[in-house]
Amino acid sequence: MLLSGAFLGLLVSDNASAARYDLNGFVSDNNSNVSITILDRDSGYKKTTSTLEDGYYSFTNVESGDYDIMYMKEGYLSIRNNLSVSADGPLDTVSMVAAPAGATTVSGTVTGNGIAVSGATVTLFSTTVFEDSWWGYDDAGYSWSTTSDETGNYEFTNMPGTTFDARVDSDDHYTHNAASVDFSGPHEFALSAVTQDNDQSINVKDSSDNIINDATVFMYEESNSSWTEATKFGGATYILSPDTGNSVYVYAYHEDHKPTVTKLSDVSGTNSFEMVLGENNLGNDDVIYVPSLPTLGSQSNLPMLHDRIIHLNMGPTAKISGNSDDYVVTEGGAINFSASGSISVVGISSYDWGADNTDVFYNSTFTGTSNVVSLTVTDNFGATDTVTVSVTADADNPVASFTSLVKENVEDPGSAVNATNVIEDFSTVVFNASESSDVTSSVSSYSWDFGDGNTDTGKVVSHSFETPGDFNVVLTVADGAGNTASTSSSVKVHDITPPSVNFNWSYVNSDGDTVNFAAIEGVPVNFNAGLSGDNSGASLSYEWDFSDGTNMQGKEVTHTFENVSSTGYEVILVVTDSSNNTNQKMLVVAVEEMDRPDLYISQLSFSDDTPDEGDTIELNAVLKLAKMNVTGEIQVGFFLDDLETQIGSVMVDGSNLTKGIEGGMNVSVSWKAVAGTHTIFVVADSTDMVNEGSDDGEKNQLAKDISVTSKETSNDTSIILLVLVVVISIGAVGYIYKDSLFGN
Repeated sequence: MLLSGAFLGLLVSDNASAARYDLNGFVSDNNSNVSITILDRDSGYKKTTSTLEDGYYSFTNVESGDYDIMYMKEGYLSIRNNLSVSADGPLDTVSMVAAPAGATTVSGTVTGNGIAVSGATVTLFSTTVFEDSWWGYDDAGYSWSTTSDETGNYEFTNMPGTTFDARVDSDDHYTHNAASVDFSGPHEFALSAVTQDNDQSINVKDSSDNIINDATVFMYEESNSSWTEATKFGGATYILSPDTGNSVYVYAYHEDHKPTVTKLSDVSGTNSFEMVLGENNLGNDDVIYVPSLPTLGSQSNLPMLHDRIIHLNMGPTAKISGNSDDYVVTEGGAINFSASGSISVVGISSYDWGADNTDVFYNSTFTGTSNVVSLTVTDNFGATDTVTVSVTADADNPVASFTSLVKENVEDPGSAVNATNVIEDFSTVVFNASESSDVTSSVSSYSWDFGDGNTDTGKVVSHSFETPGDFNVVLTVADGAGNTASTSSSVKVHDITPPSVNFNWSYVNSDGDTVNFAAIEGVPVNFNAGLSGDNSGASLSYEWDFSDGTNMQGKEVTHTFENVSSTGYEVILVVTDSSNNTNQKMLVVAVEEMDRPDLYISQLSFSDDTPDEGDTIELNAVLKLAKMNVTGEIQVGFFLDDLETQIGSVMVDGSNLTKGIEGGMNVSVSWKAVAGTHTIFVVADSTDMVNEGSDDGEKNQLAKDISVTSKETSNDTSIILLVLVVVISIGAVGYIYKDSLFGN
């Protein structure tokens, strides 16, 4: 079935997501019934309207975008303009020009195999007056059309001349085109009937070899720009019947697969073949590609078939890729080339590397500097594209060279690196390898090793050294062939960062346990500066000041504090690095008192609390020991009213004292009572035989008052004895407290 212009203008569905606008305008001179169509040549979106009596027309809900807009009316030359829609509003007024007319009558007959053909469409085209088409401007001769009657006769009146191009279409005949036909007399168009002589039987499959029985198959005859739809034979065979000697393009479409197209050149005789859908990734189900611009009136038809927009095939694009990005190899080296990156919207039919190499892939070895590889790609329409690459065989190593500049900022021109101007974690050094070269090809890569564990790539790079030291910066360059060369330069980075300072200390107690961050008088304390450090990683020196007149050097030192300090000792550590950067830290070390024996009197009592003058009474005391045992003798003294008048004393063997609250020893002396009220003092270690540390000098003592009745006092006089235990010193209170606290 021949697809004439009447079947080409089916509307593509709207895109609901696009912005939409209302447009309007006029065709001048009150020109009514002008058909106006806007068409998006990319997507196929279109709208059509016509002018009213005053030439006014309008479009509503037009998607934003770029369009072709065509004004067409019988008797007038068609006008095509470009239209960009981005807002509501009127369009420019259009003035249409009347088509040429005359007084000549043109007539003739249409026959097929000597038999009159009725219903044939005869179209004549002016060879002198041209109008716009959908494919160009002033590229289509103005046309007149008529239909042959039952006897095959056709007639045109009021024609402007006698010479026209002609086109004759008939459903049962092949389209007939003729150029510059002389109609000075009746002209017969002899058509050829469509026959089965050249039937093409087509089966359609998908890429998995599944048969497709609901494809859309049709052909395009380039010589007369005509479309013909295939007829279905049986369940899955499509029949097309092209004219002998024509070149036709056969298309197969299906909504679930990418379309395919193939060219049949110089058709002659019947043939059967398969078409495979889905093999061309660039195939577009919404687009039909034609090999050349339509001619003889077809260019004036709306460029759509079914629901697909018609585009001109732009031809293939050939592309060569290889395993060498810049196509440089070593002398005698090989490159594997691929044409797989070549593309075509209608599919590629062949690859040609020359010398009968027609595969997608091509491999070759190369010598010398002048080698050209050429690839020609042909698409399914016969259009070609050729690309070439030059291959160089490089037997020479590149030359590596670079400069080094210290820069403070982007605008700073910089100064050459020297022995003093690169500062750690501050200076930015710019390394520039632009002077590197290759005599045969070119340097393709630059690799940097900065000697500090960091690397980079690129012709020009910048780097800051975070740590001081001497660093060997190595540049390695490579050419496309893989030949390499290296060079290096030393960078001295100066240290301005002081070391970090920290230390800890500990001692070992009598049980052999290490006690951290503590010190005891008279016990060696280990000081360790191992927590200090420096970014240079070089050796450090350590100076210690213990604030007791002692200074020492070394990472680890041992010092003994001989005395207890109530405020602690300010221990100062000064650390110096190899660049004489210094830092210090002071920590206060509290030095605790060493454990010593603690003697105290826990109780003082009298054998008679209300004696008379001259009576002998026993003064009894309980001696106790805390903290540590003692081994020597201890004197316990009893005193009257003050610590100068001794009543008596008792020597106690310290080894018989048991340490702890539960222990204790009773000591006593006799005293002949003296009339009056007195205070009896008892003192533990009254002769200071035992070193009790901070308790020394406070004499562990206890006191108690006693009243002695004078003999001269009347016997019936009531004597009230008041016994008062007085804690003489803060130390005595401490001992009483200890008596209730210490458990051993």
